[in-house]
Amino acid sequence: MAEAKHIPQGGRPALVEPGSFDAVVQRGLLKARTVGPKMFDEVFSARDTGLGYTIENGVAVVRVDSAYGFRPDWFEQMVYGTIDSEELARTIERAAMDPAARAVMIELDCPGSTCEGTSELTRAVRAAKAASGGKPFGAFANEKAFSGGYWLACLCDTIGMTPSAGVGSIGVRWSMYDYAGMFEEAGVKPVLNETGKFKSVGLMGRPFSDEDQKYLMVTVEHCFTQFIEVVTAGRGIDEATVRGFEAACFTAPDALKNKLVDVVTSRGEFLRGLVSKAAPVG
Repeated sequence: MAEAKHIPQGGRPALVEPGSFDAVVQRGLLKARTVGPKMFDEVFSARDTGLGYTIENGVAVVRVDSAYGFRPDWFEQMVYGTIDSEELARTIERAAMDPAARAVMIELDCPGSTCEGTSELTRAVRAAKAASGGKPFGAFANEKAFSGGYWLACLCDTIGMTPSAGVGSIGVRWSMYDYAGMFEEAGVKPVLNETGKFKSVGLMGRPFSDEDQKYLMVTVEHCFTQFIEVVTAGRGIDEATVRGFEAACFTAPDALKNKLVDVVTSRGEFLRGLVSKAAPVG
């Protein structure tokens, strides 16, 4: 059988680091297997449907422990643990306006996000910061802040990470698979009745052309341009340098050297630094 040709994919454009997202999926599938004979409605009635935040020493802590996306369906929420970006925005807004909070910390173990909803989340976080009365916002990578997770971190005033965490993956991908060869070998041919040459781009069995890929890259580049704007504004890194990272993931020493984070420290020290409104102690 002909091997499927992998090209940049179907579904939707994403801000996700593949390796770390695969780990999230594996955890979700393990959780699904342990459900056993429980009834569908019992599983869903027991699951946590809300985000929320905690107040720790005067800091409102919002934990982002998975990928986030625009209105994820039940499967994405149940198996992948995907967080609704709209709900995340509302949670950050509530945390920022809480009179008990002197600062806001977004604690990240996030492999990324979908492109859809991330721009809206950006506007919501910026509005929450403006309405908070000058409360410092900090992002802390406890394990990872990749792609859409790092996008979210760059909206904060300061970014910290543990010595063992990773950050970066500043890039966009849109993955599809070209099954045309496999269809041809099986004697199957798609019959397309369409009104435009790009109407069926991504349809299974339809071969991809160079023109198709250029067409798809317009959307990818549009989302990447927004990502670059957030990083350059939040970190003061010029566009050429951001593009030069080539979507690499960085460990603590290189992240600090490339100004992707401000401090490598413990969670507790970072939180205390936010409370004092001073630079976190490294």
